[in-house]
Amino acid sequence: MKVIYQLLLLLTLVCPLFFIACISKEYPVTQNYQETQYKTEITTESYTENQTTVHTESGEYALTSYFNWSTANFYYYGYEIPEAQSYDNISLRLSIWPQLQYEPVMLHVFDMSKTGQIPSPEPLPADETVSTPPDWYFITGTASDTWLKSANTMINQAKLLGATNCLWSQVADPQIIILKAGKPSSIAIIITEAQNKWNCRVNLDALWSRNTVDYQPVTKQRQVSKQVSFQVERQRTVYQVRQVPFWETVLSP
Repeated sequence: MKVIYQLLLLLTLVCPLFFIACISKEYPVTQNYQETQYKTEITTESYTENQTTVHTESGEYALTSYFNWSTANFYYYGYEIPEAQSYDNISLRLSIWPQLQYEPVMLHVFDMSKTGQIPSPEPLPADETVSTPPDWYFITGTASDTWLKSANTMINQAKLLGATNCLWSQVADPQIIILKAGKPSSIAIIITEAQNKWNCRVNLDALWSRNTVDYQPVTKQRQVSKQVSFQVERQRTVYQVRQVPFWETVLSP
């Protein structure tokens, strides 16, 4: 009998502890959340750019040989183009006069911008004899050695634009030669081997062109793509921890 009382007393003390004791337990929970996603959209936008327009002017005018001289079978005609640097391109048009009496003639056209025009020959001094010119001399004749050396140095530094021989015009077939010249400020035409001056007549014209550029702002449109964000509703399962009585854990399936 005494043993029974002791067991009841023990149960009386232990059972409350049994029901009060708690442990941690995980429970699944559904959770709502938003996810950011991106998509590509095509839009139209305006922009401004400069539109380039090139205008070309052109013209021509006759040139006059303001500076000329001659020696035996050698004729020099000098021309100036004072506005050469204001043009983009210059061409020279040579109109060759018909020969009154045919003879073979050489014609050279030089750009003398670098050296300037060659002055007329200096007379041979009385105490100086005519010497045989070097092979590199283009200009020969009766003149002082000092002048001949200076003149040939200048012509060697000049730019040859063109040359022709035995191509003089016939009366019914006038000859015209056009040479691209760049931007020369000084031109020389040298005619050699002509016995008669009337077979050395030529007209010279400058044909010029000049470009001007205009910039005009123009508004245009273009298609562009860009990334746009948007929100999407999502669900996920998470686990939460709760404190539950020990007996609930034992008794749960």
